[in-house]
Amino acid sequence: MFYSRPDIKPLDLDLKELPIDEGSRNLYGQTIDGTHIGIRLSSGHLEVRSSHAEGTNNFFEMENILVSQNIFPYYMDQPKPDVFCDLLGLTVQGKKIKSDLQQSGYDLSGNTVYWHSIHLATRVNDITHFVSLIMKKIPKIKLLQIEQDSALKENRCRSIDFFMKQDDSVYFILTNSNLDEVVSAINKGAQLHEVVDFYLHLNSMSKFLHSDASGRKAFNERKRKEDRLDYKVSAIEQYALSCSYKKHNEIASNTMKKIAAIIDSYFVKGVEIYDLQTHQKLDMPKNNNYPSYSQKLQEWCSEKPNHYLAVWVGKQPIKNKEDEPEYSYFGYRPLKENFLKRIIKY
Repeated sequence: MFYSRPDIKPLDLDLKELPIDEGSRNLYGQTIDGTHIGIRLSSGHLEVRSSHAEGTNNFFEMENILVSQNIFPYYMDQPKPDVFCDLLGLTVQGKKIKSDLQQSGYDLSGNTVYWHSIHLATRVNDITHFVSLIMKKIPKIKLLQIEQDSALKENRCRSIDFFMKQDDSVYFILTNSNLDEVVSAINKGAQLHEVVDFYLHLNSMSKFLHSDASGRKAFNERKRKEDRLDYKVSAIEQYALSCSYKKHNEIASNTMKKIAAIIDSYFVKGVEIYDLQTHQKLDMPKNNNYPSYSQKLQEWCSEKPNHYLAVWVGKQPIKNKEDEPEYSYFGYRPLKENFLKRIIKY
């Protein structure tokens, strides 16, 4: 999704003084009337809570959630207290706070646009089809592979004609310059954004994927034999797409909008939770943060009711069942309405 200056409705709260950094990514402030205000930014997610004057000043125990939204695509350095006041519309003793929202490592001023998204794909010719689709829809796009040699402190860059399934990383670029000159400049130490008009990084995150989608480890720890549960989970790969560009860069803006449309057509969003023992849908809160998944994964799940994107063990037993198990076993499946969507022809 796109990120720029966070769209937050001003809280219009007047503080006694600037919020105090309490460590562990928490800030604390108090309004003129004594209301406790807690601010926390973790991995790009901003949450603001409050508690009445006689209540707690512990962030995690404050009862009112005033703001809860992602404002940055990934981890960022902790902004200064005045930045939070500017973003949230907090005043200090009636004085409006203005700050520099463009710091080293992040830009929340709105002058820079960020894109970051995470997607799941099958291991068989799935992400390669996605890359080919972008190349087909936007013929001027070129592919670069850049490896950073930390020992030699230099880049190793080369242009490629197509992406292979064993590749972990690729950059989609647009440039009016000679491609060989771009490669040479990067190998000599130039930064990618300095020599191209647009870039988008596709990066495999599978080696950082610590979750056990198959459930084997969790089930075995609870001495639950897998063969007692009738389910299958597809082998998956996880990828991240990310880029940043200046707001007034029309080439980058128009290109990213086209790619975003391709992403929306190729990957599907939304999952439902099922009881892994009965394969019945459960009335449980949806996981809106679950990564989008390719239509190939959706097709595979639609083939049989015991096909799942991922499974896991719940902490609470399922209620109203005979011979209630010690643990609950759950599975993610695509939303049923997604099965009716148009399937891409590869």
